[in-house]
Amino acid sequence: MQFLKKLPREKIIEILSRLFPGADPVTLRAAICLFGLSRELSSAHERLVASRGLSRGRFALLMYLQTMTREGATPTEAAENIGVKPASVTGLTDGLEREGLVRRRPDPVDRRRTLLAITPKGEEHLKEILPWHMAKLELLLQELSTGEKENLVTLLDKVRRAIPEMDRP
Repeated sequence: MQFLKKLPREKIIEILSRLFPGADPVTLRAAICLFGLSRELSSAHERLVASRGLSRGRFALLMYLQTMTREGATPTEAAENIGVKPASVTGLTDGLEREGLVRRRPDPVDRRRTLLAITPKGEEHLKEILPWHMAKLELLLQELSTGEKENLVTLLDKVRRAIPEMDRP
C-alpha cells in the first residue's frame, strides 16, 4: 500500500471500504498500520545503521557472522539467514572485506566452498556500535510496559506465521 502513503489512515479505510464493501474495517486498520509501520521502521533502521557507516545488509551480515563459530559460514548460509540472495552476500562481503571487517577463506573440509567469518576488527566495530544501537531500540519501545512488549511479540509472531498464506493463489 505504498501508493497510499500520503493519505490519512481513516481516509484509506474509507476508500478501501467503498471498493471492498465486505472488508472488515478493523482488519483494514490493522493491515494499514502494519504496512505503514513496516515501511517507517525499515527506513528508520536504514538511517540508523547508515549513521554508523553501514547498510542494513552489511549490518545484518556482520551480526550473523558474529554468531558463527570461528570457521564461519558459506555465502549461501549467510544469504538464507539474513534474507537476501547469495549474489547480494557477495557484494556485501566485498565491501566488508575491503574494510577488513570480514574475511573469506577456503573451507578446510571442502576446498570448493568459501567460508565467511567476521574479523577481530569487525568484532570491535560491532562492540562500538551495538550499545548505541541497543539504546535506540530501547527508545523505540520505551512507551510499552514489559507485558505490552511480550504481548506485541506474541501478536507479531501470529501475523508472521500467516504471511505464507498471502503467497497462496
